[in-house]
Amino acid sequence: MKRSENPQMDEPLGPSRPYTGPLAVRARVHRRRLIVDVDDGRTLIVPLSLIPGFGALPSRAFDDFEIDGGISIYFPAIDEHVGVENLFLPSNQILVPKILPRLIDRRPRPVHAPQR
Repeated sequence: MKRSENPQMDEPLGPSRPYTGPLAVRARVHRRRLIVDVDDGRTLIVPLSLIPGFGALPSRAFDDFEIDGGISIYFPAIDEHVGVENLFLPSNQILVPKILPRLIDRRPRPVHAPQR
């Protein structure tokens, strides 16, 4: 059964190319910033608020993470991967899948009257 009019669409993709981008060797979250040491000696410091959806999450969502082969950083509490290569992009181009809303605290915060 032919799936497409385009003959290239019916052929397999072929072997994948090896990843040649920057690799994370160390990562940490400190004061709502993701700090990543890269294998070429650079250190990236990215405010979590610049990663789509991360700014609304509580700090506990970032307590536990894993470096996934140096290619990405995985946050199991929210089941999200952040690609190291994406962190080099301008903030309006960082790509992250939709964040699970279960950790976002949407309760209204009390408003306190200023003390005199």
